[in-house]
Amino acid sequence: MRFRISSKELALTAVFAALYIAVATPPWKIPVIGGKGSLEPSSVLGPVFGFVLGPYLGFIAAFLGALIALVLPPGFTGDMGGLLMPFTPAISAFVAGCLTSRFLASKKIKGWMIGALTMLILIVCWFLYFFGVWNFGYGPITDTKLAYIVAYPILHVTGLMIPLIFRDRLREFFLVIRKGWFSIPVALICWSAMLSNHMLGNLIYVAFRWPVTLPSIMPDLPKIFIVSIPPVLLERLTLTIVAALISLALIPVLKAGKLLPRMLEEE
Repeated sequence: MRFRISSKELALTAVFAALYIAVATPPWKIPVIGGKGSLEPSSVLGPVFGFVLGPYLGFIAAFLGALIALVLPPGFTGDMGGLLMPFTPAISAFVAGCLTSRFLASKKIKGWMIGALTMLILIVCWFLYFFGVWNFGYGPITDTKLAYIVAYPILHVTGLMIPLIFRDRLREFFLVIRKGWFSIPVALICWSAMLSNHMLGNLIYVAFRWPVTLPSIMPDLPKIFIVSIPPVLLERLTLTIVAALISLALIPVLKAGKLLPRMLEEE
């Protein structure tokens, strides 16, 4: 692994951070496929940043773009926990970048391993929070609530299973941009990245936001989360599809213009 950053990579990082701000600032919405409500268009950008910039620069571009968009006029007016939310698109960029990288840190540590480890840590933190902080402050955990707590991360486990099953094949297929192969790993990686984004958002809300803004709902969190699974599924599928379509359109163009340094190097 190299730590030197080229001027082209720095320029791309700045451009994509600015792109995030441009997409996040206007009041645009994406309708949820098969469901009600709408989603912020900027929510789809994390995996795209990871594909183009890699795990580290993708993380930085997504975080800076989200943070600047958050504090731009009229300014940040939410709770202090909201200042942690820029980490959610950043973590999805990091996971997508990891799953499309050959090595990270050393030649003994492959990218898919770090991506899978990141998702595993997020899922473990879910259980640590509920069996620790939540149980102490809002428990006890009844049998019904225990079933809800254990069952809720099932979607996130599917995201974790993707790198555990496909491993380095995700990167290998990603590098071969050809009809019939390219869309498969892109869609799978977007799904994993979107679920890592979602789980981190959950943890930020339950640990830092809702205890301040909605303390009355805290004792009922397990039930609230379990009934949210169907809309969450539709929401994450929508974001995955849109992120994959953007990536499928953008990456071949950037590669053809030699604006995708990480892919050119790994080939």
